[in-house]
Amino acid sequence: MNIDVEPLSFYLEKNDEPLLFHLLSVGQGLMSLIVFPNNTTFIYDCNITEDNKDNILEYLRENIPLRWNNDTNQYEQWIDIFVCSHRDIDHLRGLDILNNNFLIHSIWDSEQCGASTSSNDYQYYMELRRKIKEKFGEDNLVTPKATEIFKIGNAEIHCLSPFENCDIEEETKKQHTKCIVLSIKYANKSILLTGDSDWYIWKNKIVPTFKNSGLLSSEILIASHHGSRSFFTETSGDNDGIDIEKYPDATYLDALDYIQPIVTLISCSECKPPHNLPNSEAIKIYKNKTGLGNDMQVLTTHEKGTLVGFIKLNGNWGIIPCRFSNQNNSSLNFKILCKTDKHQNVEHKSTLNKGEKLKYSLKTEGGLLDPVNKLEVYWEVSNCGINEDEIHQEVYHKSKKELDEKLYFSRDLQYSGRHLLRCRVINKNKNVDITKIFIINCI
Repeated sequence: MNIDVEPLSFYLEKNDEPLLFHLLSVGQGLMSLIVFPNNTTFIYDCNITEDNKDNILEYLRENIPLRWNNDTNQYEQWIDIFVCSHRDIDHLRGLDILNNNFLIHSIWDSEQCGASTSSNDYQYYMELRRKIKEKFGEDNLVTPKATEIFKIGNAEIHCLSPFENCDIEEETKKQHTKCIVLSIKYANKSILLTGDSDWYIWKNKIVPTFKNSGLLSSEILIASHHGSRSFFTETSGDNDGIDIEKYPDATYLDALDYIQPIVTLISCSECKPPHNLPNSEAIKIYKNKTGLGNDMQVLTTHEKGTLVGFIKLNGNWGIIPCRFSNQNNSSLNFKILCKTDKHQNVEHKSTLNKGEKLKYSLKTEGGLLDPVNKLEVYWEVSNCGINEDEIHQEVYHKSKKELDEKLYFSRDLQYSGRHLLRCRVINKNKNVDITKIFIINCI
């Protein structure tokens, strides 16, 4: 397990025994990497394209554990479990690239055909299933069913769907209704992987079956179907919005009341035709029912890029955009300075009490800021609240009303936890793009 890469290294030590979670930025598709504390490597769906494959493979090489293979007598990287939530192409695209670089040892599959079965990606997937059966045995092809529990070390994977007996209305997309939905539990915290599951299965099967089990409540929700309204309402026929009064028999809004997410993550590209995802009405519902009901804890890969999370053995956890890492493509440089409102200097990684008022500024070298009117400066915060403040997992930029003072930033410390401040400086005249991270611990 690699915890030395930023931003994970800002939070983790080896004795934390963390479960690591990565939601990769793969456009209009889905791909999640989960590394369990015992280094078991688990990938949920895949969307590798010619455009993103170099970045995705580089990222996976950095984050998939290097382990000793007794069969080959060498260190290698491989994938213990690949979960195909359902067989739509945007959930298994580029699987040949993935398997050629990181050998897949087993597949979990819902056994539901996708929207198209003729593509090269689909045909490769079916052939890969046959090869895994030949190489590793039939037990390595798994069809998880609702209520099944799989244990990996101290973590548990609870299958919430598909159901063996599920009557599906003809107009409903079968592969979405019967896709694999998993709750991963570790240290009394949960990650909910929903695939493209729709309102129908949540209303008629998942919620009725699990509402009293405690399995639905999840700190981290991976939103269904790239933020589509299909999680809330039927999208076929005349249904043109999310309106429970107009379409009471084809709309269900209660699932999020049971999930109660602190953070909702959405894998998506820019909202534009033909998919128009994420859906604006769905986003409003997610924002209203996530965390504190603001827009800082609903994060999309389109806006924030790849997102990485951790759950420590002690139950502390966090979600951070991967771009919260130090980067410099130039000999020029800058330093983030911090003072309290009482003009006391604050060092990087200092520990302060709640209520402190902090003021940040930039100290530059080599004429980085010249000319200042051509300079782009971005300030961004990532909160990882702990204990009574764990609900505070906001990620947000400097507000528009503050943009007139681009070289300065102010914030009050209000929550216990570790807080990252990201400052990115771009000087196009000098071809400079530098990012610095400043850390404050709050108690």
